[in-house]
Amino acid sequence: MHIHQISNSVDLASIVTTTRIAIPDTAAETSRPASWVRLTATDYIYVRPGDSAVDAIVGDILVIPTEALYLNVAGFTDIAAINRVAADIDLNIAVVEF
Repeated sequence: MHIHQISNSVDLASIVTTTRIAIPDTAAETSRPASWVRLTATDYIYVRPGDSAVDAIVGDILVIPTEALYLNVAGFTDIAAINRVAADIDLNIAVVEF
């Protein structure tokens, strides 16, 4: 699994266990916690927002490869993700500012 944050990229190995990544802040000028993120993936992947101890399980929020998922993450610090299968999957996390 490869997780990419806009402006900060993190590449993670292909796994079928949960992993977590910190939710990026908004633009550098304001640098405040994000309220909304846009998630895209190259294959099916499950995600769950939470704190630094959050774990994802199969059956959580499903990110579908042909669609973008907009997620309200206000109050959360991390997003956990888990592959459905052992494969390299790119998960892109982009902050959306309104």
